[in-house]
Amino acid sequence: MSKTQFINQDSTGTEDIRQDHITAIRNRLKIKREEYCKTLSNKKVLGPGAIHDYLEREYHVCTSKTTIQNFFSEDDNIQKIDISAVLAMCDWWGCDPSEILAFPDQTSFSTSNKYKQNPHQQLLSDLSYNGRFYCYFFKISGTDSSFNLPYPHSLKKREDLMEGTITFNIDSDNGSKAYFEYKQRVHQFQKDDDIKIKRCTCFPMESSLNHNIYLDFVDQDGRFYYIFFNHQVFINGPLYFRIGGMITETSEHDNGPIFQKIVLFHEKPDDSQKSLIRGLLNTNPYNYLLDKQELESLAATDTDIQIFWNNYKDLLAPRKRDIYFFNETLITKESGYLSEYDAKKTLIKLRHHSYSQNQIIIGRDEDAHRIARRMQNPKDVDHDDYQ
Repeated sequence: MSKTQFINQDSTGTEDIRQDHITAIRNRLKIKREEYCKTLSNKKVLGPGAIHDYLEREYHVCTSKTTIQNFFSEDDNIQKIDISAVLAMCDWWGCDPSEILAFPDQTSFSTSNKYKQNPHQQLLSDLSYNGRFYCYFFKISGTDSSFNLPYPHSLKKREDLMEGTITFNIDSDNGSKAYFEYKQRVHQFQKDDDIKIKRCTCFPMESSLNHNIYLDFVDQDGRFYYIFFNHQVFINGPLYFRIGGMITETSEHDNGPIFQKIVLFHEKPDDSQKSLIRGLLNTNPYNYLLDKQELESLAATDTDIQIFWNNYKDLLAPRKRDIYFFNETLITKESGYLSEYDAKKTLIKLRHHSYSQNQIIIGRDEDAHRIARRMQNPKDVDHDDYQ
């Protein structure tokens, strides 16, 4: 028996796989580091110093720079790794720990893929959804100063547009995954705002009945995000846009459910298109309630809205009360002023400034609870706080 064989076997003759296991974990994370760095604006590979500092600052993992340096070295004889650092890097780079920590001859510890499959739903396998998409939604909070204003100004919306990414890893053999990430600004008392990175992973599922796609995320703080949209098949190219619904929890003390729209783009829109994105997220896309002064103010600062206002103000005049109320067909059925594309583009811009809610908050109506209590207990009025 050679010296090498002796070292790699125990007294029972069984091969010790620990060294191969450590090497497999290191090699998998090396690949994930390269994939993550390609998503950065400068494409620069993260060095041991940068990784060490980030893990210490964001995850409070206080390992040595030498440990990080050895982990990403080409030396195949590294015998110890910091498991806390490994799990932190998995979270940072959007990896599934079950894949990274699997034995050398396995692709994952997870058995959830087989469990999730049933006659009613299956893992998403459409490769046109593979890759990273830029997603936009509104700040997850039920608090809005406009709620304290009189109607219709109480229906004005915030400007808190949030940006994140949803990345699909479509793999029909080993199980598809989806990764959701965005940055949350956390206000600090008498301090600069703290930026917290929210990350979560799920199995993207598709309904076998209606072909809707469902993403069931839970982030590191326990907040859920249930995102769904219909499965559109793209034959001649990759997916470029999807619009869907998102149910999540508010940031308030009661953490009540909240519903809003979410949009996904294959290519990142530039800042000049943010007004269109806000319009796409409006929950009421067909009827417009616009304040006359605000409409005139918008026309003074936006060329598209100025052209719209100059050509359609006479048509809108009969609809004016304290506010303009009209259906978009009033504009789209007309011809001669704007092209169909320009008319629709401007209407989408105006959606965000129309009086309507961008988010629907569920469960905040205390009177509904009190009314329902009497509905369920009509004889027990003694314990009712209504007079």
